[in-house]
Amino acid sequence: MKKFKHLLVALDHSKMDEDLIQYTSFFANHVKAKRIYFIHNIKKYDSDEILDRLVDFKTIQEQIQKEILEKIQTHYTGKTDYELIISNDPFTESLISYTVSRFKIDLTIIGKKNDLDRSATLTGKLLRSLKCSMLVVPQNPSNQFDNILVGTDFSVIAQRAARIAFKLQKKGTQVNFAHVYTTPNHYLPFLKEEKIIKMTEQYADQQLEEFITNAQLNAAHSSFHKINRKDDNISICLQKLADENHYDLLVIGDKGQNWLSSFFIGSVAEKLYNIPIYTPTLVVK
Repeated sequence: MKKFKHLLVALDHSKMDEDLIQYTSFFANHVKAKRIYFIHNIKKYDSDEILDRLVDFKTIQEQIQKEILEKIQTHYTGKTDYELIISNDPFTESLISYTVSRFKIDLTIIGKKNDLDRSATLTGKLLRSLKCSMLVVPQNPSNQFDNILVGTDFSVIAQRAARIAFKLQKKGTQVNFAHVYTTPNHYLPFLKEEKIIKMTEQYADQQLEEFITNAQLNAAHSSFHKINRKDDNISICLQKLADENHYDLLVIGDKGQNWLSSFFIGSVAEKLYNIPIYTPTLVVK
């Protein structure tokens, strides 16, 4: 069972940082993390040349570092020791990848605003490049784990994600499963759609039983959501389910035997981060 001992938290020097720092406090205490690295990258552009002539960049960097450190000291309430890393690398994703490797990071935590910003593109790139798991936190997250949802395609990586979800479980926490399926339309000329859906969901029930047994999970009290995706994107189905049922955390694997694989590899991965997210989402690698 992989443990989240070393955490990397990507800050962007915005209002979102406050939510991210507070959530990190809760999460680090929950998993008993050993070290937290807060990181912020100050990107310089060609247009900054005029500003450089008026103000020393080192002075700007020191001021930003001071402001972020004050923000951490104000909003961080965890017990885990931390340090702040400030850089001015032209490529944020490569900086984060390097930091993950250097400090043997187990989990990278990144914020997701629901308005239009650059975080969606960056998050999609990091999903494909980082070797560690990733936790995407929306604005105003719930700092509790009373209800956890595991998205599964019954693959080996989904088993790993489920084990982590149950490891996050505390007394009173409910962990449930969700499977998004597509109706096999090639049977429609011969069978009614209702019959096909019933057969598909019955087969999913059998797969879940085998999945729970193979993953060695104590899931006697877990419920199972079966979602016919119809025309919706899988990410929309899972996020909608998590939001409507007030889940505190959505846990999924980064790839799988079918839809999770196509979901996370390539440009489709970024669809998850181009829609509003209201539930923190843990992507397990």
